[in-house]
Amino acid sequence: MQSATVRVLVGIAWALVGALWSLVSFKWLSSSVEKIGPGTGGAERSLAQLAVSKFVRLIVLAVLIYFALRMDVIYAIILVFASTLSRWVQVISYNRKLNHPKQKEDQT
Repeated sequence: MQSATVRVLVGIAWALVGALWSLVSFKWLSSSVEKIGPGTGGAERSLAQLAVSKFVRLIVLAVLIYFALRMDVIYAIILVFASTLSRWVQVISYNRKLNHPKQKEDQT
């Protein structure tokens, strides 16, 4: 049986993997979405790339969850929790960043 210290360190490692994957995934998603716009042209191609990249991100997350489950159920829970929490923080900060210039325009 593994010692408690090793289990805690492995849990922290899975939390970091979940948070890092969420960061990479969100950055990838936001850059794909920014390519789609009214003046960019080629929206159909961008939408197809967005769909393929979403599928790839889903497969990678499924593989990470699979490996975490192979180690122990608690590691998969930690991975999903860290990934979800990190994604929420990113969405909130991205939303604030997008709304920030609008607030300045309203004040002037």
